[in-house]
Amino acid sequence: MNRALETVPVVEVPRKVRFGLSRGSVYELQTQDTTANEYIGFSINLASRLQKYCPELGFIASARLMLSDRELENHGFIKVVATQLRGFPDEIVVIDRVEYEALSDDIRNRLFKEPQ
Repeated sequence: MNRALETVPVVEVPRKVRFGLSRGSVYELQTQDTTANEYIGFSINLASRLQKYCPELGFIASARLMLSDRELENHGFIKVVATQLRGFPDEIVVIDRVEYEALSDDIRNRLFKEPQ
């Protein structure tokens, strides 16, 4: 949010916006006699669970986005392992370095570990 405030001229922004971001195939489910669209897929499940994981963070993405370490570092992100993500044991994720360092030791040790 701080970075957005520097470049986007707005009067008021939400205190915190949470994002869960993933990458992968998505499939449309089709049902007869309805105009509603419904979608399923691994990446939808992962993004949804990431969005709910560690509410103290505003941004968390799957490392499956395949961004280079150099690119992540240039923008202030790091890779860590999310150890308690339901259905995705030891998922490598990308988070903001400043947000991660601001987490309490208890939260950091309970929900994350360094990648090997």
